[in-house]
Amino acid sequence: MDNTEHTQARVWTISEVVDDLRREGFKVTTQQIRKYESQKLINPVTKDSSSGYRLFGEKDVDRLRLLLALRLFGFSIKNISRFFKLLDMYPIGNLVSKMEMFKTVEPVAYSKELDSILDFIDEFLAIANKMNSTLRRSMEQFEVIKKKYEEEKTTIKY
Repeated sequence: MDNTEHTQARVWTISEVVDDLRREGFKVTTQQIRKYESQKLINPVTKDSSSGYRLFGEKDVDRLRLLLALRLFGFSIKNISRFFKLLDMYPIGNLVSKMEMFKTVEPVAYSKELDSILDFIDEFLAIANKMNSTLRRSMEQFEVIKKKYEEEKTTIKY
């Protein structure tokens, strides 16, 4: 008898994805997910041949979670698309070898590509810094509110 454990990667239907993301606080609908899919921002792992349901894997859900977070912070679909294209083109593990090969084959195109990537990264960092300062201000406000309620709680007589 074989005691090896067989594990399968988890998959979600579109409704399950929506339910899970809503529990995490994201406002998302199945229609939004379908729209993001039609815009090639996300791509379900597969479709179930018997039901026709889209099935999403862990990476798909993570990518959708990132997309929704970027949207919350004001990133346009266009910039998110550019960001995802960069991530897809240059996965961290392969970035150095791909860029080295590109550099030796097409140095002018390589230079232009680097300029484009650097411009995009600068845009991304500027928005991220803006988000960071907004979050910092919000956190400071919540700390003041929390302190007020903690002080109020100490005045309650039981």
